[in-house]
Amino acid sequence: MEIFNSREARGPEDWQRTFARHVRVVDAIRAGDAAGAFAAMNKHFEAAEAAIAELANHREDHHEPEDHARP
Repeated sequence: MEIFNSREARGPEDWQRTFARHVRVVDAIRAGDAAGAFAAMNKHFEAAEAAIAELANHREDHHEPEDHARP
């Protein structure tokens, strides 16, 4: 989670959007709105998938091949 949350592109607006997505999920659950909660979770998962892809791309861009040869 530390790596996930420390992505370079994270600014205050990103954190506000993340918080708003969580609020939408909670509000839908509290309202008993299963369809709304499902939709809100899907939006949250879409954002999480995009963040994971960003991390994977960053890792691939900065990954140095390991030397598996043993002396």
